[in-house]
Amino acid sequence: MKKQIGYIALLACAFGLQACGGSMLDTPDSEKHKLIPEPVQGDEGRPRPSENAPVLSSDGSQLLDATGEPVLLRGVNLQYGDNPLDRINGITSIQEVGSNVVRLQLRSDTTADELEAALLTAVDAGLVAIVTYWEPEVACAADDEALFGAVNDLWLNEWVPVLVQDRFQPHVMLNLASKWGPTGIFNSYSQGYRIYIDNYKAVIRQMRRAGFRNPIVIDAPGCGQDYHAFLGNRGRELLAADDEENIVLSVHAFGSRWRDRDDMASAMELLKGERIPVVVSEFGDANVEEDAIRHQDLMILAAGDKAAQLPIDWQTPDDKAGYLAVLPESMSVLGREVSMEVYLDEDYMQAAEGEGVMGLQMYLRDSEGRYANLGWNSAASLRANGWSSLEKVIQDDSSFGWAEDGFDASSVTKIGLELVANGKNPEVNGELRIDNIKVIEASVPELLREWTFDDGIADWAPASWEDPQTGVSEVDGALALTREAGDGEVLALSGAMDGVSYSGQVEITLDVLVPAAYGDASQELYFTVLSNTAGWQTANYLGAGDVTFGEWTTLTFEAEWAGGSDLGIQMGNLNGSVEPILFDNITVLGLPEEQVAFEWGTQYQSDFTEGTDGWAVLGWHTLQVSVSAEDGALVMSPRPSEAGDTSDDNNRTFAVQKNNLNEVENFNLNSETLEMTLTLQLDEAYAQAPEDFEFRVFIQDANWSNHTNLAVWTIEDLTPGEWVTKEFVMELPEGFERNGTPQHFGFQVLGVSDMPDAPIKVGEMRIEGDIPLEVEEEVVQLIDFHYAEQLDWLEVDMVEGGLVADDLLADVASFERSAPFSWLAWTWIDNSESAAGFDLSNSEETSVDLTDRGEQVVHGKGGLMETSIPASFPAAE
Repeated sequence: MKKQIGYIALLACAFGLQACGGSMLDTPDSEKHKLIPEPVQGDEGRPRPSENAPVLSSDGSQLLDATGEPVLLRGVNLQYGDNPLDRINGITSIQEVGSNVVRLQLRSDTTADELEAALLTAVDAGLVAIVTYWEPEVACAADDEALFGAVNDLWLNEWVPVLVQDRFQPHVMLNLASKWGPTGIFNSYSQGYRIYIDNYKAVIRQMRRAGFRNPIVIDAPGCGQDYHAFLGNRGRELLAADDEENIVLSVHAFGSRWRDRDDMASAMELLKGERIPVVVSEFGDANVEEDAIRHQDLMILAAGDKAAQLPIDWQTPDDKAGYLAVLPESMSVLGREVSMEVYLDEDYMQAAEGEGVMGLQMYLRDSEGRYANLGWNSAASLRANGWSSLEKVIQDDSSFGWAEDGFDASSVTKIGLELVANGKNPEVNGELRIDNIKVIEASVPELLREWTFDDGIADWAPASWEDPQTGVSEVDGALALTREAGDGEVLALSGAMDGVSYSGQVEITLDVLVPAAYGDASQELYFTVLSNTAGWQTANYLGAGDVTFGEWTTLTFEAEWAGGSDLGIQMGNLNGSVEPILFDNITVLGLPEEQVAFEWGTQYQSDFTEGTDGWAVLGWHTLQVSVSAEDGALVMSPRPSEAGDTSDDNNRTFAVQKNNLNEVENFNLNSETLEMTLTLQLDEAYAQAPEDFEFRVFIQDANWSNHTNLAVWTIEDLTPGEWVTKEFVMELPEGFERNGTPQHFGFQVLGVSDMPDAPIKVGEMRIEGDIPLEVEEEVVQLIDFHYAEQLDWLEVDMVEGGLVADDLLADVASFERSAPFSWLAWTWIDNSESAAGFDLSNSEETSVDLTDRGEQVVHGKGGLMETSIPASFPAAE
């Protein structure tokens, strides 16, 4: 503590216009350190670090401390340059909460004295220091002069006498410009990163010529969020430009592309492919910001995502094994969802001719050891070489596939996975893993009405107004509806019931058997269920394609009804037979009211790295055009040379649309505002396009009543030969049907002629607007194998065939789903009022006055206290 007080005193002197006797670089302590080496060509008189000073380094994806040992960074950002005299106290506090690193954010007016005081404090605290420069001119901006000015005026001038000192070399990493680079790209195939990469290559070489061997930390563009800039070997390109090969890639986890665990895992897995150390230098908070990330998920993922591997040496086609996870205490699963993630090798998806395919199912044991399973799954129905989720909401005993008599769902002690060879050849084998065994609170539907017809058909009767009336009877324990010859419809109802109200969302399920004799003649069949006691209300309509003629079929209908408590069945366009149509097991469920909230986010985005994403030619015109995906772009290639008569506008126009817009989950035209970003490149040949050339973005509503051009651009707007990014508001006219999937949505290009065949490329397309907020799960129990002892909670419950329980249990092992990675939380203290929720502490001077966010980051699962290991430094000479 005495040393820190001394540094604060020196720092106070620096604020006094050097009244205390000038720079700290003149103190006796500094004389022990070599600051000015022999003159070097091009750097005469500039201080340089000693060539043999130990520094942090890298080995592939691994960051090594100055002793050569691997180190995972765990720490906190400190906005030091905003208020050095007070913030210097935060450095020691950051170490006291378990950090092994502090990210010191400097400003353009941060002096060498202030920097030295901070680094001396960090050294005494045993911290790595990521020295970072931030100003609005560099953050979220691509101003070349701001970047080069910072390097020349600050890093290699104002701060260089401090940064070169030998005592700091083992501790320092150099983050030259926080968040510098272009915004709005997010496309790993884009050429828009070229200047960004070239400029960073230049400053890397400049820093190395100045003698710095420390890691150079490169923030991603796009306000630090756009990790795509490092993909496609661009990260390796930066490394190749570095004589020291000591680069660390930095990303900031904010925004929609880092929203949830899957987004984070995907980003880090892609970055891993660059084989360079990566650090998440800042991350957001699900409780603070719009478009927020789940910061606690990030910390858990960063610890290294673990799963349980279940190697099974299959012996016979009759093998069976059951693995159970023992819960810490018995619990009720009623009104809750039970789920588990399962990974299967692709070899399990197929079977040799005449052989079975492995099956699996979740199951439970209660406190008396009684068994209940949650439904059968064929391995072939799951994802190959990937993770699938098995999940089941437990409403009551009917939710089980099969249960022993007396099974008590209110006292479950074990959750497991049952694996059945099911005739599978024992040579069919592969990786098999489980993870995230979870119980969460669920909204359980309310059973409003039910008919099983075990005791007759109750009050079911034909509709009184129908002539002729439908025959209604009981046949083999089912409700039978019979039409008269010449009448193509059956219609019957069950009367109102006291105490029942269909107010809101309802779900109706039933089993139906339509005799095979109806099949060929009833292909125009329609089928719905209805309520009539609060006005005529129908559910959705199904057709012949939803029914298997001659077999029992289970169907589900959905409706939103405003009252009523009766139920009707209506089926029409029946032909070919007058045999009775049978119905059984009819249930009406009242669905829980859906709590929907919205936030601004990405409704649709594609960079076409996975293909054309459903975009295809729309045959409105005769101009030949092909659509493909190449190098991360949608490529539309018209062939005007084959157009024929160019006086016919039809031969000079083409249209392309997204054919699967109904599959875009968050697409919502009811959003108050919709914004589109489109990155385009026209071939240079379009410089010779006719004056009437236009590129349009169009949409036609679900009712065919409005065809609207959302944007219209000419050649002057698009600059042939260059990538152009267009951002605009999608303005829909009054009367546009915003509900339902638009009939058409795409691009239309007019006036294509008198030029060679030339492509038009779309590099990225993004639509932003209101999207539903993801409901936060209320987790009751979670076994995610984050802690090693959770593997000990597994037991082998059952074996059949040639398997041996002890062998199966002995082979259970921990599997690393994703490697651990480094992170630093944003930020210790004193954010602006609007961002105060990011503060980890209420005081610079103490480590014990933490905010709620601070408690989570410091003491939470995957947090600093749990996962941070101090870095090592060479012994002082």
